Amino acid sequence: MSQVFRSRRPSPQPSPSSFWIWYYVAVLLASILTWSYVRGYLSYKDYQRGDRAYKSGNCQAAIAEFERVSARWFPTDFQNLGRSAQSKKRQCKAFQKAIARQESGQATRSLIAYNKLLAFSPHTALRSAIQKNAANLFTETDSAKLTNPKLCAQLESFRRNQLLAIGSNHLPPLYQSCGKLYETQEKYSQAAVIYGQFLNAYPKHELAPKTKEKLAHSIIAEAKQQGAATLLQPQQIGYTDSSYAVLEIQNDSPTKMQLIFSGSETIIEEIEPCFDCKKYIGKGPESCPARGPVGRYTLKPGQYNIVVKSADEFRVTPYRGDWTLNPGTAYNQCFYLIQNPLEKQQQKTPMDSDSQTMPQNDDRIPKGSFKF
Repeated sequence: MSQVFRSRRPSPQPSPSSFWIWYYVAVLLASILTWSYVRGYLSYKDYQRGDRAYKSGNCQAAIAEFERVSARWFPTDFQNLGRSAQSKKRQCKAFQKAIARQESGQATRSLIAYNKLLAFSPHTALRSAIQKNAANLFTETDSAKLTNPKLCAQLESFRRNQLLAIGSNHLPPLYQSCGKLYETQEKYSQAAVIYGQFLNAYPKHELAPKTKEKLAHSIIAEAKQQGAATLLQPQQIGYTDSSYAVLEIQNDSPTKMQLIFSGSETIIEEIEPCFDCKKYIGKGPESCPARGPVGRYTLKPGQYNIVVKSADEFRVTPYRGDWTLNPGTAYNQCFYLIQNPLEKQQQKTPMDSDSQTMPQNDDRIPKGSFKF
């Protein structure tokens, strides 16, 4: 019997060169991981020190730590330390710039810089330090030096961004000073804006009643400056059973109407538009259309400066008048809108400079007793 002998091949063995390749790869990966871990750990520690300094308002120390974090490159940044360090470093530099201006006596520029920082970084941990510095500026700086157009233009932004801590009483007097400044410069539109902002922000403030009077005076002066048309005495339609005067005004125009009464008392009111009413081209109706909403006002008798203007379309010519409202008397007036026919042909905007809100006495309202 014949026998067949088969040769058995030996198993492949790793060559010495292949072993060392894998060994070096493993060592390299371990070195990279160790290097990354160490750099990440160092960056984390630097960031923590910088963050503590940042939160305490010590921006000089914080910037130094954050710069070390930014300068130390590492392949992974799962905690976004680099981005956060850059953001807080920018905040600190802006804060230092504002402090430098404060220390050099540039009060207004310093306050604007503080406010800009709060506007761009509303959640900054520097807010309490900013508010403290701003309060010191308001306390230590003469109000005459603060009351200038640059600061006045920022007042509403100061309040909105809470440049001063809630409850601070520094801003309300500045609204008054800025309004007075604009009035002195005969910039009545800006004065009216400032006074209106004050009343919206501080409706229950002790200065609110006086501010309302100033707002009315500014609007009246603004209307006169703009060449307001003459508003004649309203039509007397009857009598009341009290010593007060009663005034009924109807808005037959498609624009919201604002009424300003300044005299024995100050009243600022608005009447909603008449959505079913139209603008008349060139010539108005023969009598009041009597379709729009009506405002009824009970006033102390006496002399009044009156302004009637559009509350939402600035190209409507306002009306201004001097009225005498007698005790126990009822009055009526209505308004509609007349548009220049040339404006209609040229297809300009509906409220061009020649558009006017026209007053109209309503003869159709029966005379007699008018009771409230």
